[in-house]
Amino acid sequence: MKIMLKTLFPGDELSPAFAIRKRVFCEEQGFHPALEFDGRDEICHHVLLLADGEPAGAGRVLAEPGGRFTLGRIALLPEFRKQGLGRVLVFAMMDLARELGARTLHVGAQLQARGFYEKLGFTATGREYLDEHCPHCEMEQAVKSSARFNV
Repeated sequence: MKIMLKTLFPGDELSPAFAIRKRVFCEEQGFHPALEFDGRDEICHHVLLLADGEPAGAGRVLAEPGGRFTLGRIALLPEFRKQGLGRVLVFAMMDLARELGARTLHVGAQLQARGFYEKLGFTATGREYLDEHCPHCEMEQAVKSSARFNV
């Protein structure tokens, strides 16, 4: 399988990323579309993961004040899971955030994915909450300015 990563900038066509999020978060996990598509996508950078030229995963990178960047809406289609592609996608998002000036990275992780993010260097900050029906926890990590995240 040939993997490609594509950065989508504010103003770019987001329909491939939206289709992935709709399938994973709305159809598979039951999140309401009006909450999933929260109106902030147009100010975010997105990373699209392509497998053999087809959209397989996506996530968005949101710049916030003080050098904090939130990685969110991270989704892989079911047929591409358990192959290490989630790690590839998140590392690409982390690199993009670093290139954009991130000093800290934040993710609101589903509790079921907490261990995945811990393996990528994130630490839970202690706050847990419900996002609709799904338990989440806040996680962060500091960014080393010269380091790239290796797959």
